[in-house]
Amino acid sequence: MALESRVLRGGRSIVKQLVFLLEEESMKQMLIGLLPRLKLNCDVKYITFEGKSDLKKQFAKVINLWYEQDAFFIVALDQDSNDCIVLKNILNEMAASIKRPFRIRIVCKELESWYFAQFHFVKQIYKVKLPKNNRKGTFKHPEKYGAYELEKFTNGEYKKIDGSRRLGLLLDPDSIVSSSFRLFVSTVREINEGLSE
Repeated sequence: MALESRVLRGGRSIVKQLVFLLEEESMKQMLIGLLPRLKLNCDVKYITFEGKSDLKKQFAKVINLWYEQDAFFIVALDQDSNDCIVLKNILNEMAASIKRPFRIRIVCKELESWYFAQFHFVKQIYKVKLPKNNRKGTFKHPEKYGAYELEKFTNGEYKKIDGSRRLGLLLDPDSIVSSSFRLFVSTVREINEGLSE
């Protein structure tokens, strides 16, 4: 488990600190690029775990023992092959002991699905080889694609951490193609404004 802190400057916020508990390093790298464009008014911290199993084991304890009382927590992880509702129910059961404000947000299907939703940015960075039936690179159902397909379409050039760092700087926070990306961004914005319930 690794911890990193960054301050995003702005006006005063009800939430003094927004803490992201993340399944892996690649999502942290993406958020470091994306979040400044949301103009958050609070301190931001990233806690990365060594995969989904590690996150499940530790996230409730980490939240309960966190030092900042005016913190809000977002637990974010990939859906992968899990049923989204079942996975969220399991996590909510594991979170029964948490007495701090938090939200669980699941990426459908993988972090790379968000990149497929804004594939023009992928094409801006990489030379891509697309199927004959989709030469324009338009993916209306990005949740059907993940890291395997992205590596394939970029001829192996895409690497999770470096690619997420580069794409995070480009992603449009107002994109609506991926429903899980839209929900994630709206959740961050609402927490920042002190409106999330």
